[in-house]
Amino acid sequence: MCGRFTLLSNEVDILSEFGLEHHIKNYTPRYNVAPGQNVLAIIHDGKEKRAGYMK
Repeated sequence: MCGRFTLLSNEVDILSEFGLEHHIKNYTPRYNVAPGQNVLAIIHDGKEKRAGYMK
């Protein structure tokens, strides 16, 4: 099992779906996300939701 996936949503749709207010830094849709690469994640830090990259 390779664990690859795609993330093809545009930034506006992601911001709307998750109720985010701030631009997602360096976001581009990706066809072939592989294990070990940075992946867009939505977190709640106790005050607000925000998007960023995690490995």
